[in-house]
Amino acid sequence: NKFSGIFAPRSYLEGIQDDLVKAGIPLRGEEYVAACLALIVILPLLAYLISRNIWLAIIMILCGGIIPQLYVRTCRDRRMQALNLQLGDALVIMANALRAGFGFQQAMDAVRKEMPAPISTEFSWTLREMNLGFGTEEALLNMSKRVGNESLDMVITGIIIQRQIGGNLAEILDNISNTIRERARIKKEIRVLTAQGRMSGAVIGLLPVILIGIMLIINPSYFNYMIQDSRGILILAAAGVSEILGII
Repeated sequence: NKFSGIFAPRSYLEGIQDDLVKAGIPLRGEEYVAACLALIVILPLLAYLISRNIWLAIIMILCGGIIPQLYVRTCRDRRMQALNLQLGDALVIMANALRAGFGFQQAMDAVRKEMPAPISTEFSWTLREMNLGFGTEEALLNMSKRVGNESLDMVITGIIIQRQIGGNLAEILDNISNTIRERARIKKEIRVLTAQGRMSGAVIGLLPVILIGIMLIINPSYFNYMIQDSRGILILAAAGVSEILGII
């Protein structure tokens, strides 16, 4: 951990820690950086010792730096999608518990007991903070900051406003639940309608990069002309600019 702290400033480690928490990955920021550094060093070294191909080692360096970030981002996005799908049902459970005469913390505890992760994990964490002496609003704001989900932020804002000015919390939760369900339905339709275009863009954008990587691994001398001749360098630069514009 001290070793990884030398290569990464504290603010960067805190940002990584936030991403790991949102992704539900039980690692500290220092441990993640140390693992990435190990991948960047060990993978290229093994690749070079086995193949004696410097280009393969460079590709492994890029993979060691990119793949962990993609993994964290994918886990975070999947967790956010799962939480969005669970949030409507969780609000219904809370509203029914409040109508049955339970208190707010008891309603949250009902969600913790009846719902699966990730929403049960977040509610459990928030209830633990309340039991340790945190105020209800403070614990809810901590959950909002920890999760970073727009729908959950809307729920927490509604609860805090109700606690300040009064009102029927069960009815408020029902209204928010309906809004969240409608938003989730619209977002799902958008993802379905744009799936083919996004997939086509990803395939077309990655195909040249993958092809270059395969050539560098299989027959490096075939591609060396592109980096040894000034015309090849210009062609690669133009291709890189076109690739970026195409992705955008």
